[in-house]
Amino acid sequence: MVGICKVQVRTSMKSGTASYPPLINECGQYIGGLRDVVHLGTQSWAKEYNRGNKLVSQLGVKCELIAQYFFWSIGKEYTSNQLVHSKAIVGEDIIVGDKKIDVKGMYCDTQQFRVNYKAHHKDKGISHYMFIRPKSDGLECNEADWWFVPKSNVDKWNVEQLKYTQAYVKQVS
Repeated sequence: MVGICKVQVRTSMKSGTASYPPLINECGQYIGGLRDVVHLGTQSWAKEYNRGNKLVSQLGVKCELIAQYFFWSIGKEYTSNQLVHSKAIVGEDIIVGDKKIDVKGMYCDTQQFRVNYKAHHKDKGISHYMFIRPKSDGLECNEADWWFVPKSNVDKWNVEQLKYTQAYVKQVS
């Protein structure tokens, strides 16, 4: 089955599980690696964005591709931003109707939603966050949990100092 396996609605937060082709995992690695190389210059002068070798871009690209496939598989028209650009792209990753969505990738064992405090308060036109957590890190993985959260809900979350920066944090329930 492609697309939604289940959908739940909790206080304006929607969630579900999506299936996707495993090829997205490998594409995420390659395109994310390219994004890392392109952004090496940014990391040298903006230390708060440097995550060492955490492979954040690979996870981010993979989850952006999963989100695009999700909307395509359920027949929703969408537009997406570039996956790789010489400068950091400020704004949404995907637009669906009037919703401007910032996709947030989560590692498979992550039990918290996290949104960078400073980025949340920049006027980037974002209306929603879509958190995507693949079921495993393996190349054979073909399912991911997702949560669709209005940006205004995040303001109610706890603010914590994480290793690199402050973030809004909420436990996955």
